[in-house]
Amino acid sequence: VTKYKIYWGTSPGNHTTGSQDADGTVTSATVTGLTNQKTYYFVVTAVDGTKGESGYGYEVSATPKPVAITSPSPSGGFHIGPVDNGNGAYDSYTITGTADAGATVDLFADTIPLGTVAADGKGEWSLNVDFSSFDAGKVYLRAESGGVSSDIVTGMIRGDVNGDDAIDSGDAIRVLRFSVALISLSVGEKWAGNVTDKPNDEYIDSGDAIKILRYSVGLIDDF
Repeated sequence: VTKYKIYWGTSPGNHTTGSQDADGTVTSATVTGLTNQKTYYFVVTAVDGTKGESGYGYEVSATPKPVAITSPSPSGGFHIGPVDNGNGAYDSYTITGTADAGATVDLFADTIPLGTVAADGKGEWSLNVDFSSFDAGKVYLRAESGGVSSDIVTGMIRGDVNGDDAIDSGDAIRVLRFSVALISLSVGEKWAGNVTDKPNDEYIDSGDAIKILRYSVGLIDDF
């Protein structure tokens, strides 16, 4: 075999979208320039220097992986606010994910650009982001690469205990009910309700509820 030829297309039995040669001494080749989340159908032929090209081999299909933000850096419900996030930093997270090897990845909080990074040879990327300037309200992280968006990873903001994108009496009521053992709260909810900077989120109480209420009616403008 002098060389192999790889053909591909975007529907079964149709391999006219692209083609690529591979040396006859190898048993694998990388096809680039494909579109994420689109299925491609591949066939291979063998080329002999004197006898010409063989017929198609078996058809196989594959779908390039999309860009992604991977857990747990961060996972959903990560905390945005002036407290230690667990790695010795305040308001700062290293966001990680995957994409095509060498691809350019743009990171956003909703529509706000957070930065651009290139995936390494394994398709892995990371970007440290400072959220200290963000106002109250949920943060919706997403990554884009090659026109494809990742799933959204949702962060939490202090005061929004019930996660409805508003800081109001509903959040204060949840804190009060927790403080008298009527309900339980998740770790993220406890963090969001601890607006009086107690050292342990287990001890959020009526003082936190009152501060949330004061914020909700404009008597204070931050926590």
